[in-house]
Amino acid sequence: HFNDPLIREAFMKVIPRQEIVDKLIKPLQPEAEVRNSQVFLPGAEGYDESVAENGSADFAEVDIEGAKALLAEAGVVNPEVCMLFSSTNPRRANEFLLIQQSGALAGFNVTDCSSPDWGGLLGTPGAYDASLFAWQSTSLGVTNGPPPTFNSKGINNLNFYSNPEMDKLTDQLGKEFDPATQIDLQKQIDKLLWDDFYGVTIFQFPSVTAFDQNAIAGIAPSTLSPTIFWNIWEWTPVVAAP
Repeated sequence: HFNDPLIREAFMKVIPRQEIVDKLIKPLQPEAEVRNSQVFLPGAEGYDESVAENGSADFAEVDIEGAKALLAEAGVVNPEVCMLFSSTNPRRANEFLLIQQSGALAGFNVTDCSSPDWGGLLGTPGAYDASLFAWQSTSLGVTNGPPPTFNSKGINNLNFYSNPEMDKLTDQLGKEFDPATQIDLQKQIDKLLWDDFYGVTIFQFPSVTAFDQNAIAGIAPSTLSPTIFWNIWEWTPVVAAP
């Protein structure tokens, strides 16, 4: 069904993004907000400007009637959406249930295709229609995100997304060194993804780090993978004075 952009748009309209954040993320981070960019991290340079222009505002709230109208226009009744996610992750399971309930109101039959081996199924044709998962950045470089993920030949392009304009933009981004031009290209990429109904972003993962300062020193959490463990060789035990 998702070969039809009308059905992709309809499904994006039923994702209860704010409800997911309110119920599943705010209990951990009360200031959490919905993430509205496929490219920029919240708080990063370019994020606010991109969000204002990328079209994500069209999916800020659930629009059941709008989704119904799009399905009617597409001539599809009760389309099934097999959703892949980690069966061992309670947060993902709860996300799925909220999406399933919302989708049913518009006529979508969202089915549970979860698996403990979900990661190995990503990019497998016919294994699922939609998925819940997150990327974990290992670099702040611009070539870490859009080119491998959204280029038709990208190694991380797990849903076979293909748009010649996107290939041109991501190829250009991979060769661009001017920071201002890099941001402009990323803004264009971000908007094109929303225009193509690629998918929706929901939230930025909260992170909780707990350790005993009286027992260990040298811990310096990082936002990049492997997060807390990036400098494990610098950790030292705290020895109490005799």
